[in-house]
Amino acid sequence: MSWELGVLIYRMLFGKYPFSRECSTKDMLDVFKNILFSEVIFKNENFNVRISEVCVNLISGLLVKDFTKRVSINDNIFDDWLEM
Repeated sequence: MSWELGVLIYRMLFGKYPFSRECSTKDMLDVFKNILFSEVIFKNENFNVRISEVCVNLISGLLVKDFTKRVSINDNIFDDWLEM
């Protein structure tokens, strides 16, 4: 569930998916390739928004591709973010 939460938070902040680089969402093979090989970019060209380092760390930890290294919701990952 942590992967999905990372995608959801990213989408709420940036208005797009973290892996939707220059591909047609109609071609699922492109989508899967972007999920596997794209780096997450914390920048939105449509508006000037500053994302805190704590938030970037949270999303980055949730979107680690290797599920064995991905942070878990049970790891108190929200402590720093919610204290802001």
